[in-house]
Amino acid sequence: MNRETKLKITMGPAPFCWGKERLMDFYCSEMPGMGVEEVYIGNTICQKRNVLSRNDFQTIINTLRGKGIKVYYSTLALSTTPGEFDYVKGIALLFDGIEINMLGYFNLLKLDEFKDLEIILGPYLNIYNWKSSAYLKKFNPKSLVAPFEIPQESIADIAEKGELPVEVTAWGNLCTALSWRCYTARAVGRTREECSRICFEYPDGMLLKTVEGEDLFKIDGLQVKSAKTHCLVEYLPQLEDDGISSIRIYPQMENTAGIVSAFTAALEGRQAATTSLEQLTPYAPYGFCNGWFKEKAGWEYVAA
Repeated sequence: MNRETKLKITMGPAPFCWGKERLMDFYCSEMPGMGVEEVYIGNTICQKRNVLSRNDFQTIINTLRGKGIKVYYSTLALSTTPGEFDYVKGIALLFDGIEINMLGYFNLLKLDEFKDLEIILGPYLNIYNWKSSAYLKKFNPKSLVAPFEIPQESIADIAEKGELPVEVTAWGNLCTALSWRCYTARAVGRTREECSRICFEYPDGMLLKTVEGEDLFKIDGLQVKSAKTHCLVEYLPQLEDDGISSIRIYPQMENTAGIVSAFTAALEGRQAATTSLEQLTPYAPYGFCNGWFKEKAGWEYVAA
């Protein structure tokens, strides 16, 4: 039986280097039929990964808006040059708003033309408690995305006292570290300056194993991500009870529609969460994790 749900599903930015052709196909052909209400587009890791032109963005935005989907741009989490700021300034008004992942991008709001831009506080801003949320409320943000590593209790506290709608990542490989140095370039003996965009040769990241052979991380440019897939499909009722407004799904090169479908079925009560978890298993080749959410080691999975 279907049930009404307060949670909506949003789609996070593509987490790895897919290339222009795959991105255009994903956003213009696959995304419109998934039933997602809000989509984040952009590159949170490295300016060299920006493969979409202004016209490409406009095509994607027009396509998704035609289906009633709002489109936001996600900024870099680690910006180091004025050119990176100018890039966002040049495209921001194309979108319904921007997700800010580094405090410096708040400088956009000092410019008159951007004063009415919708702002989402991104997961890389490290908003660990409701007081931080309340402080940033002066920028009039639309919502905030909880950091990947904080537990359920802290997220619920921010949702209750922070006076902003809260979005929680419910699916994806989580970022565990960021560096100015490029991990992928270094792994193949190159510098970041002479990387030749080697990360595009690893559209699902470069797998890193422990000495014992356990699949642990995915190396991806400036970031290290979890090899296991963070999954909260069993915790959707608890997230609703905690006052969470949205759940974020990070897309995958393949089968994103199936992932959204499994979450939607659980949200609407059309099937048990355990059934959805079984459906999602093939899409997480290195297993599930959600340890941070339950105050455990991040690689663990705690069943509801």
